[in-house]
Amino acid sequence: MKKSLFLLMLPCLIDRVTFESPRQLIRMVLPLFLFTSLNAQDGYPGIAGARGLAMGHSGMIFTDIHSLFSNPAGLARLEQFSAVATAEQRFLVQEMRQISAAAGLPVAGGAVGLRVQYYGFDLYNEQQIGLTYARRLSESFQMGAQFIYFGNRIPSYGNRHLVTFQFGLQAQLFPQLQIGAGVYNPLRLERSQEGELLPTLFSLGIGYTPSPQLLMTLEAEKDIDFPVRVKGGVEYHITEPLLLRIGAATNPSLFTFGFGLRLKNNIGIDLASSWHQFLGFTPGISLLYAGSNNIPAGN
Repeated sequence: MKKSLFLLMLPCLIDRVTFESPRQLIRMVLPLFLFTSLNAQDGYPGIAGARGLAMGHSGMIFTDIHSLFSNPAGLARLEQFSAVATAEQRFLVQEMRQISAAAGLPVAGGAVGLRVQYYGFDLYNEQQIGLTYARRLSESFQMGAQFIYFGNRIPSYGNRHLVTFQFGLQAQLFPQLQIGAGVYNPLRLERSQEGELLPTLFSLGIGYTPSPQLLMTLEAEKDIDFPVRVKGGVEYHITEPLLLRIGAATNPSLFTFGFGLRLKNNIGIDLASSWHQFLGFTPGISLLYAGSNNIPAGN
C-alpha cells in the first residue's frame, strides 16, 4: 500500500519540479520513498497533538481533548468545553504537513467531540472528519466511539471517500494504574480501486502515575499488515506552568521530546519533535483551550 502511494506520487512530483542536478532529485525522492515505506499517513489516525508527539506517539490513556485523536473513551472525563489546534511537518518536508483541530463538550450522559484533519499537499492529500460520543459507565470505566469520514485526492487518479469508525475503552484498575484499548477501522475497507485497504489497528496501553506530577505510558499497536509497534513516554509536571515530556517508539524507531506551557485564561501551548536517524526531525505545535479543570497536566 505504501509503495503504491510512492509510485503514484513520484510521476506527479517529477512532472511538477525542474531538478537542477541529480543530487537535488535524490534529495527530494529519497525522503519520499523512505517516508512512504516507513510511516506514511496513508489513512492512519493522527497523533494526539504535540503532547502525544512528545510522548512517543502514545495516547491510549489520555483523558483530555487529545483523546479525540487517540482513544475516544477518554473524552468521557471532559468536564468543560475544550479545544485544540495542532500542526506538524514530517521530517521538515513542506509537502508532508499535517494540520488538525478538535473540540469537545460535556453533555447529559457523556461528552461529544469533533475532530478534523488534513495531511499532504496538492498532488496528494487526505482528509478526516471524526464525530465522537463517549460515556462513563462507572467511576472507573468509560467507553467511546468515533465515526470517521476519510477522503483522499490524487490528481489524474481521482478521489476516494469512505466512512469507518474507531472504538475505545478505558479503565482505572488502581488509583495509580490506568489501561486503555481500542480498534481503528475494524471493517477493513478498501481505500482505492486497486483493492488497497485502509489500515486496521488494534491498540493496548497502560498509564502509571506514581505521583500527581508524573505520568508514564507504555503501549503496543498492531497493524494487521505490519509488525507490532511499541511506544511510550514520560510527562513530568515540573512546575505549575511547565511540563517536560520524552518518549520513544519502534517500527520505525523514533526518539521524541517536548514541553508544555500552561498560561492564563485556560490557554496552553505544547511544542514537540520526533527524531528519526535517517530522516531527521518532525516538529509539532499545539494550541489548547480548556476549562479550568481540563488543561492537561497528568492524564
